Amino acid sequence: MVERLETPVPDVTALAQVLDQWVTEIPHLVAQTVMRQTLQLRQDLQTALNQLRRDRARPLVEQLQWTAAATAFASPVPSLDLLATVAINGQLVMDLSQVYEQPLNLEQAKTAAGALAELVVKLGLVEASTQLLTTALKSHAATFVVGGTVQGLSAAYLTHMTGESLMAYFETRALRGEAAAPVSATAIAQALQGLVQKTQQSDFLKGLVQQGIQRFSSTPKPLPQGTTAALDLPAAAPVPMAQSEAVPSLESP
Repeated sequence: MVERLETPVPDVTALAQVLDQWVTEIPHLVAQTVMRQTLQLRQDLQTALNQLRRDRARPLVEQLQWTAAATAFASPVPSLDLLATVAINGQLVMDLSQVYEQPLNLEQAKTAAGALAELVVKLGLVEASTQLLTTALKSHAATFVVGGTVQGLSAAYLTHMTGESLMAYFETRALRGEAAAPVSATAIAQALQGLVQKTQQSDFLKGLVQQGIQRFSSTPKPLPQGTTAALDLPAAAPVPMAQSEAVPSLESP
């Protein structure tokens, strides 16, 4: 028997073919890498901008929610449709669209608000909010569960939830690069429905009731019959962006 060690000639034909292919595709691979990095940077910047805008939008929502609450409390009406109209108004839509650099004019905002109010009534969100607030008020003095208290708190609750839904909607559009697309009242209403379901047992609802009772108990007197409080909000400070995009039209409800 004879033993010997031999080193075979390496077969690099397959490797050479792959390397040749990669060499020809290097510019394309580099371009793809740069594109991924650019998109990720855009997402990071947009996320930071959305957080800044949310911080600016929340005071506007809070101001308007208590304005709507005071109006409904001072002049309670049995119509749930009118309650939804008071709670969800064009001023809220227009102000938040300006904060998020997706500005709507007053007519566009009113159209979106009207379509959203109709969907809110159809989805039963007004009745749901009224039931939530009535249940939450049972732990307080019975004298508060009369008159316009429930309607006032419902107006505040719906306005706040609508504001949160609008902020989430505008943020999603900005992240997806869809700021110029028509506004969808259906998408906003679906987000609002999800928020109402999530806040049924939340600390926010309890805090809202406590704040509302404090505000209503210190209300000097109701407004005259037929008077509606003016929703005069300060203009939102614009957020600087590399490019501003406007919404040209609205989707039909």
